[in-house]
Amino acid sequence: MPKNEIEKFVEHITDGETLLGIVVRAGYSKEGVNFFTSDSFPFQLGFLKQSKGYVSKPHTHTLLPEDNVVRNVQEVVFVVEGIFEVGFYGDGETVLATVTLDKGDAALFVSGGHGYRVSKDCKVVTVKQGPYPGAETAKNYLKVDK
Repeated sequence: MPKNEIEKFVEHITDGETLLGIVVRAGYSKEGVNFFTSDSFPFQLGFLKQSKGYVSKPHTHTLLPEDNVVRNVQEVVFVVEGIFEVGFYGDGETVLATVTLDKGDAALFVSGGHGYRVSKDCKVVTVKQGPYPGAETAKNYLKVDK
């Protein structure tokens, strides 16, 4: 995929220089293994497109040292069906961007805040780092109008 084609399917939501999220649209189809995040992110978001017959080398994932602590919890959502509207917030309580996710779209919430509204009955797969300490510890609810 040429760079301008990739830009049609991958959106970076920012607040100045701060990356709030990455949206990958269903039409993205670059061949191979492609990651949208830097190696320094606590959560890695990538896309794999392989031809029939491709076989990956079997592997395990190494246990990280006990002092490798994730402090910035990130989250990925993948829309299986329906319409899912996401509001991205910076450090304040004002929505900075609203993105509509359709079937096959995915988003990584990198920093800042987020909220969502279901516009059409939907099924969404969500993935977060664990262990989950509970909403009281893991979430700071913003005071915003619904």
